[in-house]
Amino acid sequence: MLLALACTLAPLGAAGIPTQLQVKALVLKLGDERYSVRQQAVKELQEMGKPVENMLRKMEKHADREVRARVESVLKYFVDMRRELKWIDPKILDNGQCRSTIGGRAVKLTFRNMTKKPVRIFWIQSNGNRKMWRGLLQPGASDVCERSYMGHVWLVTDAAKKPLGVYRIDKNDWVIAVREREAKK
Repeated sequence: MLLALACTLAPLGAAGIPTQLQVKALVLKLGDERYSVRQQAVKELQEMGKPVENMLRKMEKHADREVRARVESVLKYFVDMRRELKWIDPKILDNGQCRSTIGGRAVKLTFRNMTKKPVRIFWIQSNGNRKMWRGLLQPGASDVCERSYMGHVWLVTDAAKKPLGVYRIDKNDWVIAVREREAKK
């Protein structure tokens, strides 16, 4: 029965608001072993926005422990989305003006790879040089930098070091969510 629920999605309810059946099906898909299925479920939940969050809040006390855990995970994701740092086009690096500033207060930062490929993370030093932070961050993985500073600039690249995005730290305890982005023509 749960598998059947996960495989079928009803059309949106009145006024384009998702139905509880849709939300339950997407929550079940978050536990799928296939990355592409989980990624699609996250995307659909994200697109549904606030109405989904309200429904999930009602599901927090669900009798099934596994469902509760998935619901908690999605709610945490929504909280993280509100703490996501603004993406800056990496073309800004071409003029050499994008550098970390010194003297800001210490902050905590979370990197989340939401692409299908590994990414590299670099700190752009105050002199403009890149310093790689740890190794590759695998698809779907997160890593926490316990000590960065306000004014620091971070660059995210693909495994071949092609720039994907630049992020300037201006708040504490924020998330850098690396996403697939369409190339502008």
